[in-house]
Amino acid sequence: MSKKINYPLWNRLTLDAIDSEEVLRYKFKNSKHYTRVLNSFDEDAYKSNITNLKELVAKAVLISEDNFNKEENQSNILDKSLKGKSIGGVLIFLLILSLLLLDKLHVFAPDGKTWDLGFTTMGSFEFPSVTIFLWFTMLKITSFLALTIWFLTSRYWWKYFLLIPIIIVSYQIIGTFNVNVRFINENEIMQALPLLLPVMLFLIFLSIKINNFTKVEKLKNKIKVKTFKVISFLAHQEDEEGNNQIKVDLARLMESKSAYKADDYLKELEVLHKKLLQKKRSQ
Repeated sequence: MSKKINYPLWNRLTLDAIDSEEVLRYKFKNSKHYTRVLNSFDEDAYKSNITNLKELVAKAVLISEDNFNKEENQSNILDKSLKGKSIGGVLIFLLILSLLLLDKLHVFAPDGKTWDLGFTTMGSFEFPSVTIFLWFTMLKITSFLALTIWFLTSRYWWKYFLLIPIIIVSYQIIGTFNVNVRFINENEIMQALPLLLPVMLFLIFLSIKINNFTKVEKLKNKIKVKTFKVISFLAHQEDEEGNNQIKVDLARLMESKSAYKADDYLKELEVLHKKLLQKKRSQ
């Protein structure tokens, strides 16, 4: 019961936690090749000789070799990211703190159409007042900055889907300052379509990559399970062969007992006894 519940959850969390750089570097793999290797671990494989089984295990280990390279790459990326973690953390904290201040900037603005700042004068850009203009504009700017921070700081593959709201909000900010625009938040999606189309095509391509990645990883996990079973079977076979060899040597010794002196015969029995004890200890 626990496997039916936990495995999909584990797979979902593993899928969400895939590194974004890893997805971009990932090259498409033929899942049929992994399926053929998996199907080779059938019941007939155990009936083949030991040499064929060992070759099958070697092939299965080789096909999942890139997992080790992936772990090394992740450790190298982690080491590099930790070096600039303190400075980057401080900058991100200051930037997030500035979002709270920007969101409250309209409180200091007058209710009129203009705001004299001393060095320049701010207009309301066709809004009823400067206060409403700043409230609406800062709402869009803080949303844009928050999404951008999320995109830049996240290392997971799904962060690229944040590009769509980032582009739309950026067009809404531009529309806010355009006095020729009568309505805001109306045609921004159509205006952003030239940028949204290539982004959506990229996201579709990314989804296909993720689908191929997860399919291959599932097959690799199944191959690993089959490989462990074959290795266990081979270890058991080697133990059986060792025990059979000891039995054959003992039978030969008993048949040729008359050719040995009493002391020599006992020494040979002690040698076989030690071999048998070593086999039991190794098991």
